[in-house]
Amino acid sequence: SIRCQSMLSQPQPQPQPQPSKTAFITVGTTLFDNFIQNVTHPIFLKYLVTSKEYRHLIIQFGKGNIPVVPSSHTSTVNDEYPSSTKNPPSNNNSNGKEEEVWTGSFINSNGMTLTWEAYRFRPSLANDMKRADLILSHAGAGSIMEGLTCARNQERQHQRRNEQNHQPNFHHDENEDGVGALKRKKVVVVINDLLMNNHQLELANALGARGHLFVMQRADMLLQKDALDQMERFIPKAFEGGDNLAFRQLADNFMGFSSE
Repeated sequence: SIRCQSMLSQPQPQPQPQPSKTAFITVGTTLFDNFIQNVTHPIFLKYLVTSKEYRHLIIQFGKGNIPVVPSSHTSTVNDEYPSSTKNPPSNNNSNGKEEEVWTGSFINSNGMTLTWEAYRFRPSLANDMKRADLILSHAGAGSIMEGLTCARNQERQHQRRNEQNHQPNFHHDENEDGVGALKRKKVVVVINDLLMNNHQLELANALGARGHLFVMQRADMLLQKDALDQMERFIPKAFEGGDNLAFRQLADNFMGFSSE
């Protein structure tokens, strides 16, 4: 009938493209193998792929052992070894030398694949932080500052583009501060609880109390469902401190030093 023909001629909805998100892990110049071992554990990898639809993982592992990453959810961590490749100099590698990068992939039970790359050091982590939707960092003050500043700068750039194009900014929760709360890059700080006199813990907790980042008090919490659920529910508040001086003053005030 005419009605049937009309229904058949209607355009069919097109499938939506699969989201592709990136998580970035950094330990700076430190040795934090426990952190790396937990972010490469099948439980955490499955969480990234299944729950949050991440498709790429970047690991900066510093002075530690080369990460040993399972290739699937059924593999044990000890029986999978990454391949090593030499990449030509890039924007991240300004010294002109070849950079050794280890690569691989993790396949979840539902067939979804998480590709990963790992390296020891780069002159700058800026590009990797920009690429990331989620930053998991050790508690070093420099890494924390770089992650929060990257999140702030990208959000401001997005807002300016929207204003120029006369488009609305990010959707946000009406109970949260300002624009973009739900879309803001999330910074998670993982504490090395094996360190003695860990002043980094105090600084990370101070920024966590202000709502700028989420704190994992131990690396093994990355394998605990309750902790991962809390991390997922966390909505960061905008970080307005824009320079190193402001950050040092925040640290000094919290540690009880005079800012004069």
